[in-house]
Amino acid sequence: MSNGIIRVGDAKIRDDAVSYSVGDVVRLVVSHGVIEFFCNGAPQGSCSAASMLDAVGPAPMVPYVNMTTATDSVTLLEWTHPPEDHLDPLPPAKTNVPVTSTMAATWDNARRHADIAVEGPKVTKATSAADYSSVCIAHSVRAKGTYAFSVRVDKLVSNNMFVGLMAASGDVAANPSDGNRPDRCYLLSNGIIRVGDAKIRDDAVSYSVGDVVRLVVSHGVIEFFCNGAPQGSCSAASMLDAVGPAPMVPYVNMTTATDSVTLLEWTHPPEDHLDPLPPAKTNVPVTSTMAATWDNARRHADIAVEGPKVTKATSAADYSSVCIAHSVRAKGTYAFSVRVDKLVSNNMFVGLMAASGDVAANPSDGNRPDRCYLLSNGIIR
Repeated sequence: MSNGIIRVGDAKIRDDAVSYSVGDVVRLVVSHGVIEFFCNGAPQGSCSAASMLDAVGPAPMVPYVNMTTATDSVTLLEWTHPPEDHLDPLPPAKTNVPVTSTMAATWDNARRHADIAVEGPKVTKATSAADYSSVCIAHSVRAKGTYAFSVRVDKLVSNNMFVGLMAASGDVAANPSDGNRPDRCYLLSNGIIRVGDAKIRDDAVSYSVGDVVRLVVSHGVIEFFCNGAPQGSCSAASMLDAVGPAPMVPYVNMTTATDSVTLLEWTHPPEDHLDPLPPAKTNVPVTSTMAATWDNARRHADIAVEGPKVTKATSAADYSSVCIAHSVRAKGTYAFSVRVDKLVSNNMFVGLMAASGDVAANPSDGNRPDRCYLLSNGIIR
């Protein structure tokens, strides 16, 4: 949205992105279910399309612009898509991975803090010689497939436990919440979700003794669960940029003596020899837009189309969307860029929506799980 808000469905991802205005170029990149927003080339925030996919099922998604004030206008600059434009639609999010046997899953003695004692599937912070003590499992998350890691909280004294993903080379004595730790993400026991120095959510459920915390990673999309209930999702893109091709490993960090968890699950694809996760593929070159067009069948009646330029001609309705005549599919990297030509009231949305979505709907309506956007005031939702 033009005020810098980024949203996915009813979840606010960020409210302090840059506000964009006349002359700015807003870019949306979608790569294997990870959505990233840019303004004038600078990254503004990233998120997972998982909740949208759950809402719309196998229907394709389309880039859109929503304008609220007469004479607002944008010009289409870019539509980059993979050559395999016949690919199947994006599938529903693969987050409901069944819990499997953990007989082959073990904690990693080489990647555990000296304060951590290991007894089979259970780990305990035996002393408080250090404030932050991490332990990783002896298995890594790779480029393809879906992975799931679950632990049960057995003891939690000070409500300060982290469950997440970190670089295999990460410091097991580091404070995960240190803003200089771009190589890790976590769900904190007080309900905060962070990726690097970006806070994704601060109102997730607080977990405690007896709760099961689950981390699912699927093709670079990270999702957290507590007792089976989804708590939030995010992109691993910033972590991948920080650690490069190094593998990532699930971890638990404990801060108080006697805190403990038990490993319940390590689900991984059979192709466990896959290459490490590659750096995020967000720097897609701008290509010709000669084949890119706005979709007359998916535009509000208020919207006038003149070649690559669209204008909200009247204010008969408050919210008027127009989509391009191209959809985002399951594989490959897509990029959509528009230049803001006129913006009267700082209330413009650029994002992704279900192809079947209502072009007269307010994208910021909490009952719209089928779309995401960067609002012109800096909110990502």
